[in-house]
Amino acid sequence: MSYQVIARKWRPNTFEEVVGQNHIVQTLRNAISISRIGHAYLFAGSRGVGKTSTARIFARAINCKDGPRPDPCNECESCQEILASRSMDVIEIDGASNTSVDDVRELRESVKYAPAKTKYKIYIIDEVHMLSKSAFNALLKTLEEPPSHLIFIFATTELNKVPETILSRCQYFEFKQIGSADIVKQLNLIAKSDGIEISLDSLKRISHAAEGSLRDAESLLDQVISYSGKRVEDGQITSLLGMAGQDLIGKVVDKIIDRDSEGLLALYQEVIQKGQDIRMFCRELQEYLRNLAIAKVSRDPKKLIDLMEEDLSFLMKQAERIEVEEIQYLFNTLLKIDYDLKSSPAPSLVLEMALIRMSRYQPVQLLEDIMKKLSSIDLGEKTASPSRCAAPAKAGVKEAAPEEKAPEREEKKSGHASGPDVWEKILERVRGKKEPLHSYMASGTEMVQLDSAVLRIGCREKWIQERLKTQENTAVIREAILEELGSPREVRLESIEAASAAQEVPKGKEETFKEKEAPQKMPAIEESSTPRIIQEAVQIFNGTII
Repeated sequence: MSYQVIARKWRPNTFEEVVGQNHIVQTLRNAISISRIGHAYLFAGSRGVGKTSTARIFARAINCKDGPRPDPCNECESCQEILASRSMDVIEIDGASNTSVDDVRELRESVKYAPAKTKYKIYIIDEVHMLSKSAFNALLKTLEEPPSHLIFIFATTELNKVPETILSRCQYFEFKQIGSADIVKQLNLIAKSDGIEISLDSLKRISHAAEGSLRDAESLLDQVISYSGKRVEDGQITSLLGMAGQDLIGKVVDKIIDRDSEGLLALYQEVIQKGQDIRMFCRELQEYLRNLAIAKVSRDPKKLIDLMEEDLSFLMKQAERIEVEEIQYLFNTLLKIDYDLKSSPAPSLVLEMALIRMSRYQPVQLLEDIMKKLSSIDLGEKTASPSRCAAPAKAGVKEAAPEEKAPEREEKKSGHASGPDVWEKILERVRGKKEPLHSYMASGTEMVQLDSAVLRIGCREKWIQERLKTQENTAVIREAILEELGSPREVRLESIEAASAAQEVPKGKEETFKEKEAPQKMPAIEESSTPRIIQEAVQIFNGTII
């Protein structure tokens, strides 16, 4: 067959032709130059990045007639045999179809024999991670103490499946994904060589679809040429590859920013009707949001975003209308949906629902802004609600007017404060003895009355009252009162009612630690009686008081 596909025709034959793996090429060439050739190498990386091609070039370089030399001549008998895959001394094995321990045992028997024509006998095992555990174990001894004429080169796309015992016996090289610029440069060279008219933008689209694999990019270019002929139009690329294109994706993001769910669904229907791949559309949208985030935070986005000038200009204007945190939320949503699309029986519906959710997200409020608003609130006013925190007056005592000072409660013995100060100090002593109990009392109780004989504690919730009644918590509270006041007090627990603060608590509602109280229904909190800081927080977070 006279025709060769681009991926085979343009397969690199020298180290200089290897694209995007300069760090590995330099290391291997230097190792050959200074005669530091190892007995086992492991090449790991994603598909189509040059692992097997580099292994073949390395095999020719060290078995070249005038070698070992940093670059093979590709003209001697040894190089020609390796190029034609008919060398007896360079054996390529497919790990996926030779996985058993018997296959490895057969290999161990053959490695004992010296090479027929060349200096080294080289085994290139592709997809080595497919070997079974027993096959790996059978290979260990040979790999650790190989004959001087033997070299192993392993290649894998799944490094995590290769045992550590194998890794420790090899020189490990990681082949990175090839950059978009390198792929576009190589595709442009191929197109010019074959007389193909194709724009740089189309080559970039092919590069993005290849996801860092040069072989995939070359295969896609082959497919595009077969579809379009010698002249390739930009529209044909998006149609053939099932891509939405930069313009449509930009419009989709515009609708999301504008919260235009209806317009967004209309654009999505356009994508569906064109028969574009749903997962490809999702990934294009992810990449667009990534570029949008870069345009938002970078001072010079041109260095990080590979787009045409007009597309980049549109992206930067769009970035002014959205916050980075919002972009992150949208991106994370798509990331989860991309995973769900793999297993969903109706992927188009899954993505449609996700787009609706994205178009109705609430604008993000930065925590720094919220803290500034809260810190600016004047907390000088009383933060407790009068209807909930005021102590009930004794029977027959007239409620003090707002401008009048309420009668002070009995002071403790000389040298001690009274009223709220005493309560705060009691709570501090409780904190030192039992931190969880303090948290309940600080947020859910208040002092209702203090005199020489009784300390009445109001509980906002029934469950808090039940917690305080336990024997252990009772002992802690009594001990704290004794330490602070210098003398014991009878402790009574009661529910805080919605009655007027001046109204005396009806007889029978009080309860000591030895008595039980009838369940009391908590009154609803009125917004007018809510502390100001709570009201401000409700407005900031767009919440409601329950």
